[in-house]
Amino acid sequence: MLSGVLITVVLAQAAAPAGPDAAEVERIRKALAASPAITLTPAEPRDGPVFKVRIEEPIPGKPWDHWSNVPAYIRPSWPLHHYEFLEQVTPEAFRSATLYPIGIDIVPIIQYVAKQLSAARRKAREEQAREEVRSALEQVLACRADPARPGC
Repeated sequence: MLSGVLITVVLAQAAAPAGPDAAEVERIRKALAASPAITLTPAEPRDGPVFKVRIEEPIPGKPWDHWSNVPAYIRPSWPLHHYEFLEQVTPEAFRSATLYPIGIDIVPIIQYVAKQLSAARRKAREEQAREEVRSALEQVLACRADPARPGC
């Protein structure tokens, strides 16, 4: 609080900045009066309605994002208490298959299925957006054709 008061007092006592030089002001006036080097033409207005669609979709995470570099036969893939429970209730003859399951590598299969599902979901969303734009355009054109129509 005190530092804010001190800064305010110091700034209030500071000398006012000097005004711009007359030659500098004249140079700025000449620069503003000169024709610009680049001239942009405004875009021509459209006659019809303009529809803009923005599709947002959360990107799902990969199922192997939280995997470890430690192999599954060393580190169980479930919580420790679950592993210990299975160790206690599983007979000795079945422990290797239950506690350390080994199978085919399903990562490429999961990647392929996820890619196909993502493409199908995107295609469905795009088609839904197109249909929404079509119906909105039909409503606008119907209202233009008959303004007395209800809902216009």
